[in-house]
Amino acid sequence: MPIVWEYCEVENPIGFVAGRIASARIFKADGSHRTVDGEFGQLVARLGQDGWEIATAAMHNGLGSAGQHAVTYLLKRPAP
Repeated sequence: MPIVWEYCEVENPIGFVAGRIASARIFKADGSHRTVDGEFGQLVARLGQDGWEIATAAMHNGLGSAGQHAVTYLLKRPAP
């Protein structure tokens, strides 16, 4: 039987917005999702304890003086 995955997208603002809260969007195998906010280090530690692993990451550069720079992490874990 193939593995069914759940996915989690974590966005961590960086640069002049450092110190802001990171957001995690958790996508369940059934299509439902929820958002969890928290301090980046604590949020990632909790996700790791819950069995999530990083699949990839990408940096996004904001545009203009009001732009926001961020790193987005995509995590995955087998669905329970």
